[in-house]
Amino acid sequence: MRTPGTGAARWARAGLLALLTVLISVGGHALAGGMVTLSMPLLVGGVALGALCVAAADVRRSFAEILGVVLLDQPVLHLLASMGSHGHSHGSSGTLSLGAGMVLAHVGAALAVSALLADAERAFWTMAGLMRPV
Repeated sequence: MRTPGTGAARWARAGLLALLTVLISVGGHALAGGMVTLSMPLLVGGVALGALCVAAADVRRSFAEILGVVLLDQPVLHLLASMGSHGHSHGSSGTLSLGAGMVLAHVGAALAVSALLADAERAFWTMAGLMRPV
């Protein structure tokens, strides 16, 4: 491995961040009592998030950077999910309602996963540096 910022390692790191960000959104939604179904807008949003994560995975990212991605994507993914077939769970008017439970579920999960990913990121880059030829 040359560096975690290139090749398969870059794709794996980006894929993990994108996957966990989408799972946090869907999981937080479900835990707060929202109905969850896969929809085309949510899938397209997940793919777009994956592409952005690959672009950003060229260097080691800090907790704040990872948390920023995860937190900023929560309302976007929530909105995309509401555009799909489960939009009726937000009311027939099509408005996006976020109760306190839903917001807390999203934020709590985002904090926990971001802390774990930041530690994993640090460990991965450290191991890559130790394995690099002298």
